[in-house]
Amino acid sequence: MIGILDYNAGNLKSVESALENIEAKSMVITCPAQLSEISGLIIPGVGSFKTAIENLKAKGFTKEVISEFAKTKKVLGICLGMQIFYDSGTEEGLSEGLGFFSGKVDLLDKAVVTPHMGWNQIELRKSTRLTRGLGDKFDGYFAHSYRAYEQKDEVVGICSYTEDMPVIVAKDNIYGLQFHPEKSGNSGLKILRNFKEMCYENYTICRH
Repeated sequence: MIGILDYNAGNLKSVESALENIEAKSMVITCPAQLSEISGLIIPGVGSFKTAIENLKAKGFTKEVISEFAKTKKVLGICLGMQIFYDSGTEEGLSEGLGFFSGKVDLLDKAVVTPHMGWNQIELRKSTRLTRGLGDKFDGYFAHSYRAYEQKDEVVGICSYTEDMPVIVAKDNIYGLQFHPEKSGNSGLKILRNFKEMCYENYTICRH
């Protein structure tokens, strides 16, 4: 079972539909106690960084709670869900993020049109289980005005929008996607299918 975190900042329905499309069982997670019922967690997001962090904390999903879950299970953040994995964000004023990845989330370069909306090409910098079978380049669907700055070893894929920016990141069991896989056609479904298989494999190992 894959959990979809509801913290009043997520696009739950489209993620649910995409998981149904790949025949993955899912449930909406509203409190930390439910984490024991799932083998993987998706954190979607639409809205502001500051509000998202406040909502997470109000529901009890602190960095420590998510870190504990990620010790043995997989976590995937989508769009804003990826951004809150960073140290800090400037939307609605500077606020502290979860700190799983180093760097700050700030506005896109002033020279580009915002929001970054629609299809754009993603280039993989290294291979991961999450991106298996996608080749070196594929297209993803974007809808965002903020991006992560500071490219480190965690960067798996980048997208060029006047400037290169990290759009796929991974560290241990935590993964982030700046684009929306649920709106990215077959490539997006492939990523979600890979995530499903990773969660299933992890569940099987834990059961034994």
